[in-house]
Amino acid sequence: KELEAEKSSAVNQQEFERAAKIRDEQKQLKDELEKLKTSWKENQDSNTQEVTSENIAEIVSNWTGVPVVSLTQEESQRLLLFGRDVSTKYTRRNRSEYEKMAAYIQAVIEKKRGNYMVFFPSYKMMQDVAELFGLSEAGGECESLVQHSNMKEEEREAFLAAFDEERSETLVAFCVMGGIFAEGIDLKNDRLIGAIIVGTGLPQVSNEREILKNYYDGKGLSGFDYAFRYPGMNKVLQAAGRVIRTGEDRGVILLLDDRFLGADYEPLFPREWSGRKRVSLREVGGVVQEFWDSADV
Repeated sequence: KELEAEKSSAVNQQEFERAAKIRDEQKQLKDELEKLKTSWKENQDSNTQEVTSENIAEIVSNWTGVPVVSLTQEESQRLLLFGRDVSTKYTRRNRSEYEKMAAYIQAVIEKKRGNYMVFFPSYKMMQDVAELFGLSEAGGECESLVQHSNMKEEEREAFLAAFDEERSETLVAFCVMGGIFAEGIDLKNDRLIGAIIVGTGLPQVSNEREILKNYYDGKGLSGFDYAFRYPGMNKVLQAAGRVIRTGEDRGVILLLDDRFLGADYEPLFPREWSGRKRVSLREVGGVVQEFWDSADV
């Protein structure tokens, strides 16, 4: 309705170019809504609107493009940890919290030399934490890569090629969730032995997200889940899925945001995540060390 009123105003003022842009925006939003309606209908039972954990698992699997059954790994292959004393909520985005994130990274990577990726919800947070990590003792002893926006093809190739190189020091790559390095790359065996995912990946608020939220709210479902939480969890799963690519891979996956420990996220985790462990910054290093020690037995 707001767009329609704005378009009428533009026409009345003979601002036809602006009116045309508004018309195109209306069409885009309508098309998006129709796609969302179709997607919703395909994922609902025709006789009920009850959403079960199986429904959610199927939706998340559809969005990740990876069947739930194919995501299963043996617990001995993967150490899955949830940091319980750190958050990316806007009210806690400060230097102290970023220093804790950098300390978590250090605690994980210092237990085994190898290649690691750290995923963030935004370029700004990624750059801030990467800078603090670079000032740490571990940061000075390892090689770091930082993704930047609008990377050219040759830059992307060089970024990934670094994971193939033989090196005596650890490699830590700082990346953005949902970006070019969070999906569609296949780093098998020891090319990647750990991923740290910072934040829940919630999309930014936009007109499209609000339309989606209102649509599902109108259906008696949780609009916030469909518009924000589920797409965010998709990014998290895509990033976590970089670590275990074959039956021989072993690696560490650490999620940093205490919101993952809430009841709202419990139904969204894949079934094979049942062995996840909660850790604090003080505990994480010891748990990671035990995991790698067990691999040598």
